[in-house]
Amino acid sequence: MRFRSVFFFSSILAALLTIAGCEIPCEFSPYDARTSASNYNTWNISQFAPTVTTTDTLHIALLSDTHLYYSDLTAAIAAINADHRISFAVVLGDITEKGLAHEYESFLTGISSLTIPVVTLVGNHDLRSNGGVIYEKSFGPMNFSFHYQNYFFVGFNNIIWENNNTQPDYPWLEEQLSSTDSTVSKIVMAHVPPHSPDEDSQVQSPVYENIMTKYHTMLSLHGHLHQYRYSEKDNVAYIAVSSVGEREYCLLHLCGNSFSIERIHF
Repeated sequence: MRFRSVFFFSSILAALLTIAGCEIPCEFSPYDARTSASNYNTWNISQFAPTVTTTDTLHIALLSDTHLYYSDLTAAIAAINADHRISFAVVLGDITEKGLAHEYESFLTGISSLTIPVVTLVGNHDLRSNGGVIYEKSFGPMNFSFHYQNYFFVGFNNIIWENNNTQPDYPWLEEQLSSTDSTVSKIVMAHVPPHSPDEDSQVQSPVYENIMTKYHTMLSLHGHLHQYRYSEKDNVAYIAVSSVGEREYCLLHLCGNSFSIERIHF
C-alpha cells in the first residue's frame, strides 16, 4: 500500500513538473538565443546629437563589467542621467555573467533608462553559452566603428578563448585605422587591456600595442580588470575602467587632441 501511495504521489509530482515546464520559458537554457533588441548599437549611434560643434569639449561616460550588478548599474545610470554634459555612454563589455539570454535581457532593461545614446562592446563573459549569437542579434557586429565630431571610434572584439579563435581580427582593425584621415583622433575600444592576467594576453599584447603605435592611436579604452588602470606607451594612453560593481565609472573629456579622465564614484 505504501509503495502504491509513493508511486501515486510521484506520478502526480512528475505530471505537475511537466505542466510547469511547458509554461516556464527556456530563458535559462544555454542554447536560448531570444532577444528583444535588434542592432541596438547601430540605432544608438544614429541618435547621436548632430548639433555639437568640433570646438566643444566632448564628454563620454565609460562603464564596464556590469555582470549581474543590476542595482549598481541602476545607480550608475541615475548619476549619468544627472550630468547633462555627457553626449553618450560606452559599456566596455561583460554585460553578462554566463552569456545567457535572460542576462542580456536584464542588461537591456536596465540600460534602457539612460537618457543618452549608449554603445556596448562584447566581453569574454558575453561569449559564453550561446552569448555570441545573442550579442550579434541584440547589438550588431562585434567589430564596428563610427565617427563623432573629429574623433574616430573603433569597437574591437579582442576575445580569444571564449571566441574559439587564435587571435583577434587584426587585419580588420588595421584596415579601419589606416582608412582614417590623419587629422582625425583615433580611439580604440576593446574589452581586454594589454598585459592583463589572461594566459593569451602576453602573446597578443605586443601585436595590439604595435598596431596602436603604428596608426598613432590617441586612446585605447578597456574593462575586464574590475579596477581602474592607466598607462602610456609610445604616446598612446591605455585606460582600463573599473567594474560598475565597484560603484565607479569614468568620465572621458575630449577636446581637440587632448583628453582628461575623471573617476566618478556613486
